Amino acid sequence: MNKVYLDGRLTRDVEIRTSKKGNVYLFNIANNDFPLKTDYFNCVSYDEKHVEGLKKGDKVAIIGNVRNNTYTDKNNITHYASNILVTECRKE
Repeated sequence: MNKVYLDGRLTRDVEIRTSKKGNVYLFNIANNDFPLKTDYFNCVSYDEKHVEGLKKGDKVAIIGNVRNNTYTDKNNITHYASNILVTECRKE
């Protein structure tokens, strides 16, 4: 089972990118475990309803799945990234 439940605040406004399959909505959230540390998560959604009205600083709760990606850049260096594929999102 691959299920993630997170809450946190948006660190920047939602970014919209266009792909062959439609719009992709990208945002980051910061989850604060004060006073120990803050974790940051890259989130990806394909549903506009998940991000309607969201802006930097808003508190959100999300449910999603972890996706691990790899890609090789033009200098032939392999990069690894983890994203949360959002299946549910609500403003708190």
